[in-house]
Amino acid sequence: MEVPAPLISIIVPVYNVEKYLKDCLSSVQEQTLRDFECLCVDSGSDDSSVSILKEFAAKDPRFRVFSDEKMKSVGQARNKGIREAKGRYIFFLDSDDFMASQTLEILMTFLETHNADIVCCSFQKVPENAAFQKQNVIDLENFKYRLTSIPLKDFMEKTLPIESMVWNKLYRAPLVKSVNFMEGLRRGEDEAFTLEILNKTRRLMVLPLPFISYRIRPSSLSKEAISAQYLEDYALVLPYLYKLLTEGKDERDHRQIRAFFAKKIYKRYITHVLDKTKKGEREILKKLSREKLRQLRDENILQIKDLPFFKRLRLYFFLRKKTV
Repeated sequence: MEVPAPLISIIVPVYNVEKYLKDCLSSVQEQTLRDFECLCVDSGSDDSSVSILKEFAAKDPRFRVFSDEKMKSVGQARNKGIREAKGRYIFFLDSDDFMASQTLEILMTFLETHNADIVCCSFQKVPENAAFQKQNVIDLENFKYRLTSIPLKDFMEKTLPIESMVWNKLYRAPLVKSVNFMEGLRRGEDEAFTLEILNKTRRLMVLPLPFISYRIRPSSLSKEAISAQYLEDYALVLPYLYKLLTEGKDERDHRQIRAFFAKKIYKRYITHVLDKTKKGEREILKKLSREKLRQLRDENILQIKDLPFFKRLRLYFFLRKKTV
């Protein structure tokens, strides 16, 4: 007899997280909504992560384990999970984080009740040594949710708290399966995926409830550091996203999208490089930043006129190799 498809597919990319993995998987196992599958995709861990995955899968058939050391990025692992997913809805969870016990039940209820394509929740930062504990029932009476039919516009203009990360959202599966994570990137895959999927989304709901516990650990901080790879990856993503988002749009939408990208580019290639890098690395990154800024300008993705006056001036002198 054919096994019925699960209601929700949870996709967990895994790589060398033995210290945190049990908390993550326990938070999945303790969900009040029981009809799910958890697709754990390991990218060649050399610690005990795979053993932990197999232990959970042996005791609970809802956990499915995939392991492939050839996968080199989170994007590849998530794409594997998407291909294997059988649920009507898809949820992403990072393997060093954990979620409240009512997360799936509440998100799915609101998504269905309001006929949304995506429902987003909030998150809280927790210390590295935080442990998952089964939470009490969450009070839903005294909070305000937001519903939008223009999620991409709201994201670009920041009129709603729609974050670029993928691990605080429940999606309808057909929407997710129409998009792929860009593989090979070390930075920016979440934002690229989110922009592409918001471009296809007709209704999105925001719930200001911190269901996800985001663990702050040394590698989390290193991911935020500015590096040559960071600058290279973003320049690689931008032309694809710009073409995707402007295709079929009118001039007014083009201006809005250009302004959005101009702010993003300025932040990454000027603010981050000049204000958030160590002195010894700064000159090398400034040189690479100038190269990428000229490239984006020549491709008409960066139009300096879309920036406020002071930022235009700072960018002008930066490109002329003057001190800013």
